[in-house]
Amino acid sequence: TERKNAEASAQLAGIAYENSSEAIAVTDAAGVIMDVNPAYARITGRWPDEVVGEMLPLLRPGRHNRDFYDAMWHAINTTGRWEGEYWSRRKSGEDYAERVVIDTAWNHDGSVNCRVAMVSDITEKKQAERQIWWQAHHDPLTALPNRQYFNDRIARSVGESERTGLPLALLFLDLDGFKGIND
Repeated sequence: TERKNAEASAQLAGIAYENSSEAIAVTDAAGVIMDVNPAYARITGRWPDEVVGEMLPLLRPGRHNRDFYDAMWHAINTTGRWEGEYWSRRKSGEDYAERVVIDTAWNHDGSVNCRVAMVSDITEKKQAERQIWWQAHHDPLTALPNRQYFNDRIARSVGESERTGLPLALLFLDLDGFKGIND
């Protein structure tokens, strides 16, 4: 009975792995890909025979700065888990944003068995966020920065001036009759 339950559980896990809408990559302890599910090919454009045996792209230096990779590997090696956002490139050359969660599977002796990366394409979400930010900080008619954008920038500049000790200057121009032109 235990064997049959284990087989049924393994079969269900296999079905979930094959039919997941999220890309799943299984790597060894060093980040070398051992297997990927079909969603990985749909999202990245790279098929299993192209990536198995290669380093998982987000685990090797490239798109982000060294501090990003150091922090990622530190989290993976100390806690066994990392999650975050990452910009990657499809096989077609198109850039896209990923939401990634990497978990570590451990052996009984405490050594790393494998790592499992779950990858979601969040490009549309990032584009919507960018559009909302633009609309909140720019005039819809002229596309010029608005008062909220100005206040944000001046607050940043004041903070940077205080932090660095460098002076800050602000020039204010008052144009007579500009309200009528603006309206």
